[in-house]
Amino acid sequence: MSRSWVLLFVAFTLPSTSAWSVTLVEEGKAQCVIVVPLEEQTLLDAAEDLRYHLQKMSGANVPIIHDPTKVKGVGIYIDTKPNNVHVPGRVFDRSVLWPDGYVIEVIQFDGKTGVFLSSPVAEGVRNAIYGLLEDHLGCRWFTMGSIGEHIPRRRTVTLDIPGNRVIAKPAFEKRGPWYNGNANRYLTREEIAELNRWYRRNRRGEPRGTAGHGWHLYKPDELKQIDEDGDGISDLAPVVDGKRDPAQTGNGLCMSHPKAVDIAARWFIDFFNARPEFDHWSFSQGDSMQFCECERCQAFGSNHGAHMLILSNRVIQRVNKVHPGKRITIMPYQATLEPPKEQLQANPNLNPIIVSMGVDQISPKPESPQFRRQVERWMTILPRAWSYDYISWTSGPWPLFQGLEQTRDFYRAAGYTGVMDEYLGRNLGTDIHLWLSLKLAWNGDLRVKDLLDEFYPTYYGAAAKDLRRVYERIENQMLSIGPVTTSMTNIPRLYPPELVDECLADLAQAKRKVAGDPTLVARVERDENCLKATRLWLRFWTILGEANRKLDRQARVKAAGACRDYLDFFNSLNGTLTLGGGGMHVTASRMASGLEGSGTYFAKGSGDQPWPGPFRYYDFLDQGGKVTDAKSITGFSVGPHGLYLKPRTAGEIVYDFRTTEDLVFAEAHFPGPRAGYQVALALALPNKIEVSLDQGTTWSTAYEDLDTSVPFYQHDMTPHVRGHHQFLLKFSVENTTEKEILAFDKWVIAGKTSKKAEKQKRPRKDGP
Repeated sequence: MSRSWVLLFVAFTLPSTSAWSVTLVEEGKAQCVIVVPLEEQTLLDAAEDLRYHLQKMSGANVPIIHDPTKVKGVGIYIDTKPNNVHVPGRVFDRSVLWPDGYVIEVIQFDGKTGVFLSSPVAEGVRNAIYGLLEDHLGCRWFTMGSIGEHIPRRRTVTLDIPGNRVIAKPAFEKRGPWYNGNANRYLTREEIAELNRWYRRNRRGEPRGTAGHGWHLYKPDELKQIDEDGDGISDLAPVVDGKRDPAQTGNGLCMSHPKAVDIAARWFIDFFNARPEFDHWSFSQGDSMQFCECERCQAFGSNHGAHMLILSNRVIQRVNKVHPGKRITIMPYQATLEPPKEQLQANPNLNPIIVSMGVDQISPKPESPQFRRQVERWMTILPRAWSYDYISWTSGPWPLFQGLEQTRDFYRAAGYTGVMDEYLGRNLGTDIHLWLSLKLAWNGDLRVKDLLDEFYPTYYGAAAKDLRRVYERIENQMLSIGPVTTSMTNIPRLYPPELVDECLADLAQAKRKVAGDPTLVARVERDENCLKATRLWLRFWTILGEANRKLDRQARVKAAGACRDYLDFFNSLNGTLTLGGGGMHVTASRMASGLEGSGTYFAKGSGDQPWPGPFRYYDFLDQGGKVTDAKSITGFSVGPHGLYLKPRTAGEIVYDFRTTEDLVFAEAHFPGPRAGYQVALALALPNKIEVSLDQGTTWSTAYEDLDTSVPFYQHDMTPHVRGHHQFLLKFSVENTTEKEILAFDKWVIAGKTSKKAEKQKRPRKDGP
């Protein structure tokens, strides 16, 4: 059935009358039916969910029918109505309830009573079903899965709608906080469906479209056709390191070239022609942050933020001539986060997402002076913005609830209209953080304390005080340590082992208090398992640091065992909706295979790549990382963030790289963000990188006194190692200061191996 709406807002008032109390179930027997169009699958699923909740609430089996003329008793009309009934809310156009608001009305007609759920879009009608259950019947979905449901039990279910009508419009048009793929890596298909159901029940929603990296829409074949100087290289390819590089067009292009606007605008016009149901689509740079460096682009604007905005303004202006009202989504992000210095104004149909990468991960966002300045400046330029914050970059607890409210209030005051925070791990507190985020996004007047005052006793029962104490102690500890980056070395400060032990004791006591209720026990055990995993990780991290500080390879075997204990426990919780992804698991997985280093690295390939082929070796030297993989190390001391040097001392560390005898190194380089890695090398000056092809007898300098104050994109080692099956790599640093410094904290080398070329045999000479 097509959804037909009057496209004009009709102003009217209902007659002054007291609200009617509608009985849906009486003493366990249904007094209502659910009416839903047969052809609307989205609404059919939500109607079944409505029936499920009414049945669990009261025991009544409420029928679902599809013909609005055959209703007996009270009808709950979902996006439908009898032909002779006027439902005033159905004349609202989409702009009134943008993007997915709804109207719930109680109307009496022909001696009957009907409850009508209406919206211009199916998503809004679905939200009306869950608004009815949550706001008027008391249902809650605190965490995903049946364990997280709270459905009030009552034999008689009545519905009271103030004034017989509720008009509900969300505070934010975009309500899209989400668990990313790493956080959900171990969920089954059924659990993913459970997570998506939880999103829907909590009225997660947005204008229709996508928000992410979007410069890939430029087609390489099309770009090649634009070669005005005939040198075989597209004039749209970005200039990198002084020359146009067509390999970079997947992440960027020459933004100042007039054809850039033509190609992008045509792509969006064609897209909206084919998919008119979408409100917006993405036009955002990739993670590489590689922009064209040609003179014309340099003069295009004051900085990369200006470059992005000027190009996007021109594209959307062209698109809106054909598709008025359609938006394109852009990202002030990393290199484009700094606002333009000149006075610019964004087109009203740009849809910006401001990404807070690099900002303190713990404190409320308005407490970061630089980020606050950037946001406030951008919001004098932009018509709106959505937030993109990173939540739970560890896989440890994340009960930072009060900071969420402060951040959200700041965004609302600044003019944000959406939130799409990325949750990087699932652990104690993250589900509740996400639940609070969705509540505040729907109703900006809600306060976190009020929501938590309901959550703790409702969810934990007799254990509420114990659990609240656990959550708040961890939150206060996290907030007490000052600005925090994403370094894993912060985790022991965030979650001191003694605090985790005390919280585990509190949870054991809480579990005894609710021992008679399996659901409450399961809820406490979920949190208990999260903290047990954190404790195991802290044990591994401590043993690893002790082993590396002593440079004791035998002690690393013990660290390997502790690492495996953590991973085994983590993996044992797969399928329980307890834990997911995050920095701890990623770091432990990376290190597990390298904890018993032999001093030699064999380039046997990267991941599932064949051998010969690509290889990669990385070492994040937190707690020493894989330092015993090194052939030798002198001068450096192992510390929490990497390798340190005392005042006026020097250090060097040597690694031995080999292939088997039948292979050679074909390529080798230190990759950077352009290749999908973070900055590969961090050295204090003066420093040197040297290579030896004869086991250290002689050394050649590859790089010296690197400027590491700027991103270290790529330094090529191929000329030094090509054609050899073994080489030594030496990093040396001199501390010329009067204080201890962090001298070396992370590095990556990558490349390819190939089959050794067979030597040509000389023709044998016969005779004299």
